[in-house]
Amino acid sequence: MKRDIGRTGRTTRHRASLSRSAALPILALSLVAGACPANAQAADDTIESGIEEIVVTARKRVESLQDTPISISAFTEQGLEARQVQQVSGIAQLTPNLIFDTTSPIAGSSAAATMFIRGVGQANSVPTVDLGVGLYIDGVYVARSVGGLVDLLDVERIEVLRGPQGTLFGRNTIGGAISITTAKPDDRLRGEASLLYGTDNHVVSRGTINVPLAANLFAKASVSYEMQDGYVRRPDGHHTGDKNRLSGRLALRWQPADAVTVDLAFDGTRERTNGAAYVLTDAVPGAAFPSFSNLVLNAGTCAVGADPLNNPPALAACFGPHWISPGRNRDYSDLPAYSNLDLWGVSGVVTIDLGGVELKSITAYRDLKSRFSLDQDHSPVDVASVVTSYIQWQFSQEIQLLGKLFDDRLDWVVGGYYFKEKANDQQRVTFPVADFNSGGDNDNDSLAAFAQGTYAIVPALDLTLGIRYTRDTKRFLPRQPILSTVLPFPPGTLILPNVEATRRFEKWTPMANLSYRFSPELLAYVTYSEGFKSGGFTQSVFPPIFPAPGQNPADVIPSFEPETVKVIEGGFKSDLFDRRLRLNGALFRTSYQNVQITVQNVSVAPIILNAAEARIWGAELEAVAVPVDGLTFEGGLGWLDAKYLETAPGAQVTVTDKLIKAPKWSLSGAIAYEFRMGGDWALTPRFDYAYRGGVHNNAINSPQAYQPGFSLFDVGIALENKAAGVTIIGRVQNIGDKRYIDSAFSDDANLGLTELVLNRGRQFSLSIRKRF
Repeated sequence: MKRDIGRTGRTTRHRASLSRSAALPILALSLVAGACPANAQAADDTIESGIEEIVVTARKRVESLQDTPISISAFTEQGLEARQVQQVSGIAQLTPNLIFDTTSPIAGSSAAATMFIRGVGQANSVPTVDLGVGLYIDGVYVARSVGGLVDLLDVERIEVLRGPQGTLFGRNTIGGAISITTAKPDDRLRGEASLLYGTDNHVVSRGTINVPLAANLFAKASVSYEMQDGYVRRPDGHHTGDKNRLSGRLALRWQPADAVTVDLAFDGTRERTNGAAYVLTDAVPGAAFPSFSNLVLNAGTCAVGADPLNNPPALAACFGPHWISPGRNRDYSDLPAYSNLDLWGVSGVVTIDLGGVELKSITAYRDLKSRFSLDQDHSPVDVASVVTSYIQWQFSQEIQLLGKLFDDRLDWVVGGYYFKEKANDQQRVTFPVADFNSGGDNDNDSLAAFAQGTYAIVPALDLTLGIRYTRDTKRFLPRQPILSTVLPFPPGTLILPNVEATRRFEKWTPMANLSYRFSPELLAYVTYSEGFKSGGFTQSVFPPIFPAPGQNPADVIPSFEPETVKVIEGGFKSDLFDRRLRLNGALFRTSYQNVQITVQNVSVAPIILNAAEARIWGAELEAVAVPVDGLTFEGGLGWLDAKYLETAPGAQVTVTDKLIKAPKWSLSGAIAYEFRMGGDWALTPRFDYAYRGGVHNNAINSPQAYQPGFSLFDVGIALENKAAGVTIIGRVQNIGDKRYIDSAFSDDANLGLTELVLNRGRQFSLSIRKRF
């Protein structure tokens, strides 16, 4: 049976012995002491020389990061703590060519993830559209962006795999995968507690206890509560952008025999907030809906003055620029704002050593309920609002067989995967011309079979071949009656026929990788891989679409085809100067076909079309240097050159437009130095820098939704006593108080508005952590 990965998820070639005495858990306060993403400091009481070796499971087997011939970033628990990363989205500033926004456009949910790797992803949060970047927790695929902002509770490590992972990972990893591995229970009685306090009454309290229940049964329980005041003020006195989140996790490990390990886990999250911090930043009163509201519904008040179409009176009944938030910190809506989330999941992983072959089963169920609202005009005027009820559950089962053949020259894995989900996304949409329901029922399933093997042709040369067959079935039943309208449609008219539409998509995705180790310090590789993301349905449509006489009603429900990528990548991994310098890099070219683009030219509501072909050139470079013990430099560089090669006629997008969420440059760097003080105390100041190039946030490249390039500077200082298990950290994030766009929606033609979610700005925090 494969060796278990320890609590920190790392092994080292020069590891000091680890000795800890068990102690009873107590309560204390938390923050994190500095380490780098691929250089987390050891939990041992001694200092290791050089850069630690990180263990990853990107290829479904335990191996060193430096022996894994793919572009991958790995973050251990200590590296995440050093930067006060509380949610998985925080790794975006540390990872080349990764964007992880915390709000999805046209949603209002404060718990929706928007992920892009190398310019490939998905910004739409509805269940008829799959994610372009796969998110996995202990091997379990998280299917929906709502609920994808995972708390980093008891995390052992995070792996960011760039490029398509089309053979070994469950579903839709066309852009890449973010794989979270949690720390497993073990046979030591221990625990930790932490507390953080910061800007806007930011409080994060966490506790973990690990208990051996029997000689072969161990348990670990973790809980986290986070709260913070909002930063966008509303007329009702509430503030959006707030935090109020309770998360917990219970894990059990049972080893009934030497060859059998059973890992069970239950996690849950409850969130109650005032919603995402949207503000109105542009108003076009002459657009279709505002002009109807101003000049027809409120003509007596708003249809006055020299130019009422473009410059209506600055009155409460009229929509115009007077509702723009001057300091980008006001929302003038009179509708309730909220974002509620209830999420729980259970998983079981069984690993059995069959004697030369390992059998692994991963079974999981996840359940999501969420309600959220968004007044898109952010004013008392009824221009556009959406209230959403979102329910989803998913079940997945994966079987893996792993082994070695031919005197261990062939390392192989084969397996099968099944996924089932049902979702209901019901939206109450209100425009000046109509009030109606949008959304409906989704019933999706996926079957896959995969195989991959790595063969040592000669001791330094490895060939890896892999293939996956995927068959996805999507079913959508619209439930979209018009409730009221000034248009010639009576109440009860269906926007889409109330019939179930079904689409099936099948795809083979191969991969080939050749790697050569020139020396113990240098590995080079070249890879060809393909990725596949399913097609689906457009659920938001207005005005109604009616079937022609004799036409099957299901045929008028808008659908779109899968998108695919083909990637050629070359890269290297190196540990130089007696492991004082680590330098990893990759260069790639992506052929991106049938790109699924959200446009708004055919319908008032945004629809999805296979509107373009694109190509993306890019590169990543990551470095860690430890020139002397205690001093660490680290850096990351990402470069993208993404462009459309052709676009579909009438799709709004042209070949001169830029792909969304594809900054040309992304850069990060850090420096930390550990000063040894008297006794067992150490003081570690740390400085972090991050830069992201300009980003377009919608397909038509609206200038109002464009975020120019910006830099972020963080500084922190940690006081730590490893022998006592105490860490105290003060940190300032975003020293320059830079405000940048996290999410954007812009529609000048119909809604006549641009709404943005901006980050909070500069934040201070102080934390203390005690381990027992």
